[in-house]
Amino acid sequence: EEGSLEIGRERSKTTTRIALDDVTDVTLDKQKHASGRSGAVAERVRITLERRAPADPIFVPEDPITPVEGQEWQGKVRVFLRKHGWLPEDERAGPVSDSS
Repeated sequence: EEGSLEIGRERSKTTTRIALDDVTDVTLDKQKHASGRSGAVAERVRITLERRAPADPIFVPEDPITPVEGQEWQGKVRVFLRKHGWLPEDERAGPVSDSS
């Protein structure tokens, strides 16, 4: 809405509003943990909304999900944000230098 993004939390019922321009990238935060009785290592992920320092990133969802789900949702979040005018920081127009 008007260049901002509102992020809701299921458990706490709180919301966070940030400017779309403050989101520099959408990545996956990977976490490894022991799984099952055998102690095999499994990977879980959360979507990370990277922000300019000193702001901390925002992780969604609250509980990590499978890597396949994470990749699918990462793509959906990026498409949604782009529809609303967002660009990753590395695609934003920066100062043009004259090398002549």
